[in-house]
Amino acid sequence: MRGVSFSSLAIILSAFQPDLVSGEEYARQSVTSQIEEGNYTYYKIGEPGHVVVELISLEGDAGLYISVDTPSPTYEFEEHTFSSATCGKDRVEIDHEVPRPLYVGVYGYPQFILSKYELIVTIHKHTSQHQDEEGWSEN
Repeated sequence: MRGVSFSSLAIILSAFQPDLVSGEEYARQSVTSQIEEGNYTYYKIGEPGHVVVELISLEGDAGLYISVDTPSPTYEFEEHTFSSATCGKDRVEIDHEVPRPLYVGVYGYPQFILSKYELIVTIHKHTSQHQDEEGWSEN
């Protein structure tokens, strides 16, 4: 039987700040944790915008599984919408039009007794301005 741990990863809208290069507003939050082999830890993201979820395995190996409708996504194909399960750094980008909340599952692979990881969530605030092919904005 697998172990389960639930956490809430909340990005506060007031934390949005402009990127110094692009001027685009974003918010970023990270958590560093560990997970035992064969277990999951779950997070929930409710904020709108273009989301980038990065999972960095610091020790061992952890996998990233994300769902829009299953609160406890797993590595089973029908139990997640997005995934990245490489050794080292996993990354998933999710468009602003994908419904919220997003349910994020971090899985500790059984090849390692304990996996340590950093989960980084960046949300880019969606603007209603449209850009043409050269990058100019319309009003």
